[in-house]
Amino acid sequence: MQKHTYVVVDTETGGLDPYVHSLLEVGIIVRLPDGTQHELDLRIKEPEIVIDDYLINHVTDGSNKLALASLEPDWEGDTPAVACNKIAHWLNATLGETDPKTVYGSMHNVAFDSAYMRRLWQLGQASGLPVPRIPNLLTGYHSLDTFGLAYMAAKQDTIPYCGKLDHIIEELGIEPPLEEDRHTAIGDCRVQMKVLLALLGE
Repeated sequence: MQKHTYVVVDTETGGLDPYVHSLLEVGIIVRLPDGTQHELDLRIKEPEIVIDDYLINHVTDGSNKLALASLEPDWEGDTPAVACNKIAHWLNATLGETDPKTVYGSMHNVAFDSAYMRRLWQLGQASGLPVPRIPNLLTGYHSLDTFGLAYMAAKQDTIPYCGKLDHIIEELGIEPPLEEDRHTAIGDCRVQMKVLLALLGE
């Protein structure tokens, strides 16, 4: 039986550099020890979205199509300050009295996703509106990196080495996401939760 609570976080962004490129979506799934899962899915509208010329001219994959769409006037989302408050309050309500020592965060790439969560909080604080302290789980503290776990599984010959999430789910026999869920933060969160549980043997 699952003994811990897992909090999987994923982001969709306008590029690879959190100092330059915008945050577009945040997905979070909390899985409690009884198997109950709770989801939070947010779209973010930053005050300014910056995408460099290289990305606009050369990148065509799904995540950056979302980034390009975000430049359109009809892109809707929460401001950073509103998003920070929603996330912090939702995590507090969902985790309740759960012992923090039994809660593990998880991201497919902890360094990347946690950097974008810090960007969100920095933009929220810069707005001058009240913003709660960033939860430790979003900074990479006490977090499991599913890419790193997959690498360790490959080292132990449990699965072949896989550099991409699609390859990992194929090797683990996990059903791929629906097409409409691909390259969305919440869609990737759902897959990452399955990957995490499979790699941990839960």
